[in-house]
Amino acid sequence: MFLQLQVWAFWLLQESGGVGWDPKSLWNQMGTLAKFVVVVLFIMSAWSIGVMIDRLMAFSAARKQSRHRSARKFRVKRSKRRSGPWSARKPLCTQN
Repeated sequence: MFLQLQVWAFWLLQESGGVGWDPKSLWNQMGTLAKFVVVVLFIMSAWSIGVMIDRLMAFSAARKQSRHRSARKFRVKRSKRRSGPWSARKPLCTQN
């Protein structure tokens, strides 16, 4: 049965006079509404790619800023640990 279906599909495609699958022949075979839909989809696709590029640049800048701030915060904590007011403090329990 499956083989018969393939034969019928092949026969139907052969009788139709050759459907061109390249973009130019597809565009020529389209109606007005189909061309309008293709143009709208193309504009939406371009807009989506623009949004992806914008998000990529925004997240990249945020990542750089976050790394810069965390590195600066780590340096400040490290320097405070070495030279803070508690580093020169004497121990509370001294045995004389």
